[in-house]
Amino acid sequence: MVEIDWSAVLLPDVSPIELAVRGTAMYFALLLLLRFVQKRRESSLGAADLLAVVMLADATQNGMAGEYNSLADGVLLVAVIVLWSAPLN
Repeated sequence: MVEIDWSAVLLPDVSPIELAVRGTAMYFALLLLLRFVQKRRESSLGAADLLAVVMLADATQNGMAGEYNSLADGVLLVAVIVLWSAPLN
């Protein structure tokens, strides 16, 4: 039978502040890049919406696939992305 190290799964191994800073920096860097590159046309999906979807998918995938060693790391990064996305829409 396989033993699961629950503390490794549930407790963050990266500083929550570091995750918040990295998530914030990447969000704003990609947002600025998309604002300059995006073609000027009306659509129902804005740059901030597209960015949030892409980053949420990546952060969620990393948390589920184990590239982070804990679920808390992935959940915190997703929370940072959602918190920045809401006021910018």
